[in-house]
Amino acid sequence: MNDFYVLENGSMTPPLTRLALDIMKKIAKRKDISIISDEKAEINIGLIINKLNQGKYEKVKEWKNDFISIIENNANDEIKNAVSQDVLQQFKKKYSFIKALSHFRFKSELKNAIHELEQLFGMTPGEYEELKSKYGIQYGKIMELT
Repeated sequence: MNDFYVLENGSMTPPLTRLALDIMKKIAKRKDISIISDEKAEINIGLIINKLNQGKYEKVKEWKNDFISIIENNANDEIKNAVSQDVLQQFKKKYSFIKALSHFRFKSELKNAIHELEQLFGMTPGEYEELKSKYGIQYGKIMELT
């Protein structure tokens, strides 16, 4: 089951991590990003990118919180705040998409579909195993969910 992505409860899965990484790289390429992302700061764009590359975020919200802390650290300076708010708008547009994907109830829906198929075909787990071995069906990872 380790290979199976669990897209529930705001989890940061490998595909979502890649999307988040793309977003952060686009933000890092902005000409004005150095105004708000100090390399000496406790958290900066480069550190977030590194954490994404290393798979350090378990939840999408953790990634968002790190990003928001950069924005909040620049709230007291008028110029930095203006840049921060512009970058924040760019981030929010993409973040809402990733957040929605992270709460997609894939595992639950898959379990429901398997249950409905079992009822429809009247198949017991033992019968499923027999069919699997007879025809070489490769659904082991899916059946682990039930």
